[in-house]
Amino acid sequence: MNRMKKTALGFIFFVIATAAMFLLPFDSVKAAATDEIKNFTITIDVNEDASLRMVYHIEWTVLDDSIGELEWIDLGVPNSHHKDITPFTKTIDHINDKGNSLSIYLDRGYKEGETVTVEFSMIQDHMYMINKWVEGETVYSFTPAWFDTIDVRQLVIKWNAEKAGAWQPDCQIEDGYLAFRTSLPSSQKYHVSVVYPNDAFAFASDRQQTLDENRSNGSESEDSDFGFMDFIAGLIVLGLMFAIFITPFVIVYKFLKWIIQGLGFGPSRETKKKITRTKIEYFANCPGCGAPREEGKDTCPYCRRSMIKNKEIVEESQ
Repeated sequence: MNRMKKTALGFIFFVIATAAMFLLPFDSVKAAATDEIKNFTITIDVNEDASLRMVYHIEWTVLDDSIGELEWIDLGVPNSHHKDITPFTKTIDHINDKGNSLSIYLDRGYKEGETVTVEFSMIQDHMYMINKWVEGETVYSFTPAWFDTIDVRQLVIKWNAEKAGAWQPDCQIEDGYLAFRTSLPSSQKYHVSVVYPNDAFAFASDRQQTLDENRSNGSESEDSDFGFMDFIAGLIVLGLMFAIFITPFVIVYKFLKWIIQGLGFGPSRETKKKITRTKIEYFANCPGCGAPREEGKDTCPYCRRSMIKNKEIVEESQ
């Protein structure tokens, strides 16, 4: 019995291991990056009206142009409350404002191995919350754009430190600016906060950041339209994997269980016992000599005649 069970378990383990070998490549496959951002620097100065002057500097390298040259960049911004978008580099043909993101159209298509540098400025509002953590203090919260399939080698946020009372995370102070530095793997985000006294600038309650703001859209180059199709393709692949591997495994498991139990190696089947009782009715007096019946005696002690009047077999159900 033990040998039979071990053989069955070994076969099941083999099926699982084989399925895992086929599933692992599909799970671990990650589409090769077509682009890379070498430097993403945002320089921020607080205006007297508490809005922010933000200068974006991006150095974008094309790694693979098999799906087309890089002709435009979709960049997420904190919210739709911005104005005065001004290009600084000739690499920018024009910028299309889409509210929570900017479509930056380049002066030409950039091919594999080329790096394009774009730089522009804008005035951004609705970036702070009054008395958010401590009464008497106003907090700016900022999450730069992140990229779903592109790594950022170096992300730098330079925030003017004048009048700033506190900030997070920790950073260096360089030339009067808080310098937050990190790398940003694809799909990951980075958050910074800077705190000021309520009287540092002209903070206004009707220009505060709302809960759905400062959630910049993930940004991509022009090939970002493939993201949804990749998602659908992934669902189809998962469905096929389930149909190919999981369903046969379930069938094999049930088949082996049926065989093992059918041969008597599975859990023992319960055997119901049939319980019966014999109901006996006695004569009070011997039908032969009339002597009274003695307790526990089936025959008359005088004439040896049977004292049993009736005998009936009764089952447990009765």
